[in-house]
Amino acid sequence: DHFSATAFVNYTNAYENYVGTIAPVQSVDSYTTVDLNLSYSFSSDSKILSGTRLAVSALNLFDKKPPFAAVSPTQIYDSTVANPLGRMISISLSKEF
Repeated sequence: DHFSATAFVNYTNAYENYVGTIAPVQSVDSYTTVDLNLSYSFSSDSKILSGTRLAVSALNLFDKKPPFAAVSPTQIYDSTVANPLGRMISISLSKEF
């Protein structure tokens, strides 16, 4: 009743990279990540905790590394479909007044 969970699976198919590469044609592997959001809303029975929500979010939960894609001499991943930062976890606490 107070608990909420959401999961997202993000998938990018493998593709041939023809534009802006060092090599004329390059095969880029598929890329799949999982994001997870968990939250708990405290009971309205308590005056202090009423309207309080605690949430934990994880982007790229399994820390999947982006596939190699030589977009330029200084960029080795495709920033339109991948994030080089890996797993990111955040915790938030919110209160309604």
